[in-house]
Amino acid sequence: MASTGNGTDRYAIAIARFFPWAVLGFLALFAVRFADERLYSDSGYYLARVINEGTFRIEHGRWVLALSQVLPLVGVKLGLGMKALIVLHSLNNAVWLCACMLFAGRVLRDGDAVIALAAVHLIGLTHGLFCPIFELYYGADLLILFLAVNRCEGLAPAWRWLLLITLFTGAITSHFLGLFLAFGAIALEEAWSNRKLLVVLFALTVVMLIVRFLTLSVYEQSGLEFLADLRDPQKLLALFALDRMMEFAGYLAIHYADLSILALAATTMLWRSGERRSVLVLLGGLFVLHVLAGLFLPGFIHDRYREQVNFATTAWVLLVIALRLLPLARWRTITLAMLAAAGLFRMVRAEWIAPWYTERTALTKARIDAARERGASKGIVQAPVYFGPPHHLIDLSWSTSVESLLLSATNGPEGTVSLITTEDLELPEVRAQLDRFIFRRWDIMDPSWLDQRYFRAPTGRYTPAPAGSSAMSTRSTGRWLDRLTVVLAILVMAFLAQFAWRFAEERLYADSGYYLFRTINEGGFHIEHGRWVLAFAEWLPLLGAKLGLPLRSVITLHSLSSVVFLLFAIGFAGFVLHDRRTVLALAVVQLVGLAHGLFCPVFELYYGVGLIILFHATAVHDKLEGRTRIILACLLFIVALSSHPMAWLLLFGSIMLLDHRQRRPILVPLGICAIMFAAMRFSSMSTYEAAQLSFAQRIAFPSLVFGLFRPGVIAEQAGHTWLHYPDVIVLAVLCMVVLWKDRRAVQLFASGMLVLYVLVGLYLPDLRHDRYREQVDFGFAAWTILVLLYRAWDQASWRWAIVLLIAFCGAYRMVEAERVAPFYAKRTQWHLDRIAEARAQGLSKAIVDPGNIEFGTMDDRVTLYWSTGVESLLLSAKDGPQKAVSIITKDDALCVPQDVDPGTVVLRCADVLGPEEVDGRYFAPTPGAYAPPGEGR
Repeated sequence: MASTGNGTDRYAIAIARFFPWAVLGFLALFAVRFADERLYSDSGYYLARVINEGTFRIEHGRWVLALSQVLPLVGVKLGLGMKALIVLHSLNNAVWLCACMLFAGRVLRDGDAVIALAAVHLIGLTHGLFCPIFELYYGADLLILFLAVNRCEGLAPAWRWLLLITLFTGAITSHFLGLFLAFGAIALEEAWSNRKLLVVLFALTVVMLIVRFLTLSVYEQSGLEFLADLRDPQKLLALFALDRMMEFAGYLAIHYADLSILALAATTMLWRSGERRSVLVLLGGLFVLHVLAGLFLPGFIHDRYREQVNFATTAWVLLVIALRLLPLARWRTITLAMLAAAGLFRMVRAEWIAPWYTERTALTKARIDAARERGASKGIVQAPVYFGPPHHLIDLSWSTSVESLLLSATNGPEGTVSLITTEDLELPEVRAQLDRFIFRRWDIMDPSWLDQRYFRAPTGRYTPAPAGSSAMSTRSTGRWLDRLTVVLAILVMAFLAQFAWRFAEERLYADSGYYLFRTINEGGFHIEHGRWVLAFAEWLPLLGAKLGLPLRSVITLHSLSSVVFLLFAIGFAGFVLHDRRTVLALAVVQLVGLAHGLFCPVFELYYGVGLIILFHATAVHDKLEGRTRIILACLLFIVALSSHPMAWLLLFGSIMLLDHRQRRPILVPLGICAIMFAAMRFSSMSTYEAAQLSFAQRIAFPSLVFGLFRPGVIAEQAGHTWLHYPDVIVLAVLCMVVLWKDRRAVQLFASGMLVLYVLVGLYLPDLRHDRYREQVDFGFAAWTILVLLYRAWDQASWRWAIVLLIAFCGAYRMVEAERVAPFYAKRTQWHLDRIAEARAQGLSKAIVDPGNIEFGTMDDRVTLYWSTGVESLLLSAKDGPQKAVSIITKDDALCVPQDVDPGTVVLRCADVLGPEEVDGRYFAPTPGAYAPPGEGR
C-alpha cells in the first residue's frame, strides 16, 4: 500500500507522520490508565488462563490469540506480580501495534500500511477498547501486513513467500469474518493478475476450511447456525424493511458517525475518480456484511460484543480507503484529514465512556473489600447491574468471577476472593457445586489449577455477599458534576492559553522578562535563591533557544510555559491520580485572585502551589501503592518547599488538612525531608532572601502585631480586600458556611487566614495594588482553594454549590484580567515607542526620563518598573540581533559605574553585562555609551 500521493503536499505529509504515532500514544496511555477496566469479558478470561496454565491459551483454532498473550506470558515466566501482569496484558495490543507499524514503515517502507494499522485499532471502537483481545483485531493487522508485503518489491523471494503464507493464514484463521475480509481485499487488489499467488492462496483457504470444519468446536457450530437463515427470503427482506432501515440509520448516526462519513466520502471520491469497480466492491462488501450482521445479531443494543460484530464493517471501509483512496493524489490530503478527525472523535468517545467502566470495576472492587471484611473468600453478588448511558449496554458480565479473582490478587495471593453472580446460579451445575471453585459458570475447576504464586484457593461455600460501598446511588449526579469540573478546567486552560498567546510581550513585565533574558543569554536554567521551580518557567524558552528559534517564538514559548506546566499537572491529576477535584483545583488556583499577577507568570509560588495541590492529592490517593505514594509525596513536597518561603506555611496547612490515617505514613519521611532541606537552605541563603525574611523580627514586637488589629487598620484592609479580592472573600465565606459543623476544619482555616494576615501585614503594610501586591496576597487565595476543595468538598450536598460558585469567580477573574490588560498593553507600547525613537536617532543605547508616568489607575498601579532595560532588549531584538536596543531609565544610569566598557549592556541598575557576555545570536547592540535621545550620532 505504498503511497503514490503528492509528496509535496506538506499537510498530507504532516498528518501521515503524526496520525499513526498519536494513535499509538493514545492507545498506550489508555492501556496503562484503564488496565483494570480492560479485564472485561474475554480479556480477563484469557489472562487468567495464561497465568494459571503458564502457556498460550488457544481456543476454536484461532491461533492469533497467541499474539494477544505474549507480554503477560513473558511476565508470568519472569515471576512478575499480578499488578504488572495486568498492565502488561493491557499494553499488549499497543506493543503489538507498535511492532506492526515499525515493520510496515521501516522494513516494508509502506506509509499507507502504517496509517491503516493505526486507524483499524481506533476508528469504530469505543467499548471494544475495553476488551482488546478480540481475534479479528489481530487478524485485520495481519491482513494489512499481507497486502503490504504483496506490494513490497524489496523483499527476497523466499522471505516474501514465507511472509505471505504466514500472514494470510493468520488472517483467515483469526475469525470467520477474517476470510471475507481477505478475499474482499484480494478483489480490490486485483490479485488474479498473479496466477501463482492466487493458486497458493486458494489452496491455503481450502486446507484451512477442511481443517476447521473437521475440528469445529461446539461454540463455533452454534455461532454459524445463523447461516441457515440465508435460505429464508422473509428474514432477508426483513433486514431491508423501511422501519428497520430507519432504526439502523439512527443507530449509525449515534454510534458510527465517523465510519458512516468515511464510507460516504470514500464512495463519492472513488466514483468521481472513475474507480467504479472499487465502488461496486465496497458497496457489495457492505451489503454482505449488513446481511450477515443483521441475521447474526438483529438487535441494536450497543455494547462491546456488538462492536466486535460490527468490526468487520469498520475494517472493510478502512481497507478500501487504504488500498484505493489514499494512493489517489487528488484526495490524499482530505482523506488523511478525515481519518485524523475520526481518530480524534474516537478518542473523545473512549474518554466519554470510560467513567462507566471505571464505575463497573470500582463496584467489583468494593464487593471484594466487603467480602474480605467479613472474612470470606467466596461470595455471590446480585446481578444484573447495568452501567452507562442510553443506547449502550455495560453490565457486570459473566466475567465477574474471573475479574474478581484477578483484581483481588493484586495485593498478594492471600487476598484472593472469588465472586460469582446470581446470574451464574441460573445454571443447575453451578447451584449444585457451590462448595467447589467456580472459575466461570461454564468452568468449575479443581483449586489445584490455580497458580499458588498468584492465588490462594478460595475456601468455604459461596454465600450472598454484602453489597459493599459503591457510587451507584449518586452516580448520575456525580457524573454530571465530574463533567462540569472537567469543562471548567478546560475553559480555564483555554483562557490562560489564549491570554498567554495574546499578551506574550506584555508578560515580559518585571522578573518575567529578566529570567527569560538570563535563560536565553546563558543558555541554561537561571536559578536564583535556590528556587528550583524556576526551571518549570524556563525549560520551554530554553528549548526554543537551543533549537535556534527566532526570538519572537522564544518569547511566545516563555509566555506559554506556565500554561504547559498547568497542562502537565492536570494530566498527572487526571490520568494518573484519576482525581477530577484536583484537576479543578489546579486550574482555578491559577486564576482566582489574579489579574496583575497574570502579567508576571514566573512568580515561584504559582508553581509551588500547583505542586502543593499535587502533593496533597497524592497523599490522599488510596489507589497508589503505599511506597509509591510516599516517594511521590516526598518528591512533590521537596520541590514545593524550594519554590518560596510562603510555600512552607501552605505545605504545613496542607498536611494539617489530612486526616490522621493519611498523615501517619508520610509524617516521618516529610519531617526528615523538611529538616534536611531547611538546613541546606539556611546554610546557603542569599542576601536577598535574608533581607526579605528579616521582617519576621517584627513578630517579637507585640505593638506591631496588635497594631494590625486596630479598627482603622482592619477597616482599611477590609476595603482593600473587598475592592480587589471579592472572589476570594466569597469562596472563604462559603468555606466557613460549609464547614461550620466541622469545628476543627473551621479553626484550621481561620488560623491559616489569621497567620497569613499577620505575616502579610508585617511584610507589606502598603496597600497600593499592583502585581507585587497580588503576589504577596496570593497565599490567601491558595489557602482558600485548598480548604474548599480538600475539606469542604467532603460535604457532598454542597459540591454543586462549590463548583458553580468557583465558575462565577473564575469568570469574574477573566473579566478582571481583561480589564487591566489595556494598561499593560500601553506600557509595552511605551517601550516600543522609545525603541523606535532611539532607532530613528541612530542610537542602540539610550537613557530616558520616565518622570512619574503610570499606565493604570489609582487602585491598579501599572508602572515602568526596574525591568525597562531587559524588556527593551527583548522587544527590540525580535527584529534581529542587530536591531537590539538597550533603553534604561535615569535611575538605572545612576547605578552604572562610570568606567564601564563601551560595549557594556545594562540589564537593571548595577546589573551589567560585558560585551563578551551577551549572546550575539539574539542580542548585538552597537557598542557605545548610553545617551539621552537627541544626542545620537
